[in-house]
Amino acid sequence: MPSCRNDMTTQALQTFLRSLDHGAVRQDTYDLEHLTALTPAERTMAEDALLHRARRDHDRRAILSLADLGVARAIPVLEAIAADSASPGAVWANLALDRLGADTTERIAHDALSATSFIERFAAVHALRNHPRPVAFNALVASLDDPTPALRSEAYAALLDAFGLTPLVRTADGQPEFNAPLERIHLLVASPLESLARRGADEAGRFVRGLIDGKTPQQLDLIYQPTAPADFGDALAAALLDPATPVPVERVRAATGHDRAWAETFLVAQLAVSRPRVPAAIADLGLTWALDALREARRAIGEGDAYANELDTAIARLAAPDNPGTP
Repeated sequence: MPSCRNDMTTQALQTFLRSLDHGAVRQDTYDLEHLTALTPAERTMAEDALLHRARRDHDRRAILSLADLGVARAIPVLEAIAADSASPGAVWANLALDRLGADTTERIAHDALSATSFIERFAAVHALRNHPRPVAFNALVASLDDPTPALRSEAYAALLDAFGLTPLVRTADGQPEFNAPLERIHLLVASPLESLARRGADEAGRFVRGLIDGKTPQQLDLIYQPTAPADFGDALAAALLDPATPVPVERVRAATGHDRAWAETFLVAQLAVSRPRVPAAIADLGLTWALDALREARRAIGEGDAYANELDTAIARLAAPDNPGTP
């Protein structure tokens, strides 16, 4: 019976070692499930194989596998990789060291802003949510200026996590609270329109500074206070998807507080997807703050397009000298 057990574990080790030459590129680690069947001696051999790949190739999956396995003896190897700024594994080594208990927060914050590839910056930003420290906050706020909407969105979500604000964007049963002030800012931050993303980053920066200064979410008006009927958001979204349903401009006009702010932002955010009737609704509501977004959307569309005409009309209405809100 012991020999049968040894044969099984030897087979598991061989399977794992063969798997090091395979696996999807997008996987973060190698297939570590084979290691659960190994003897301590075989486990050491498997770790040695990962260490060899990490040391020789600065291989991302080997580096992150060592972290997942909690291989503390890998720390000197990972430190050497992290110290080589030209290494393709430097960012991953900093993340692995962090998971192994080393204090690499400052390095990860630097990687979040300066790593060459999107996936490296994204991974660094994601890791910073677990480090509620000023250096992490500063890097996450700065990441809200990243050119990639998906990374800006991740940086914003990481900020909410780091400050313990995520419950403020959830309903009592855990569903997204889309009309919440913090979700409204997220809508701006994640917009492909640069003018809206910049506006969202500015708002996020302000509430982060307020929290650091000791203000509460309530003092910063970050706690959602509903004032509109329960179907308000759904009715607006449904109208934009159905050309036969009028955009409920009067309902938006009558809304107040957080619901009004969300509705305005939701409408203006639709400019990124060229949704008909939205420019007219923005002009009907007198949203002069949306002029930059309207102009940005217009620059992306050629002449003669029907939607371009809608944008031109809305811009002219909002920018008219007799419009009291014209900036």
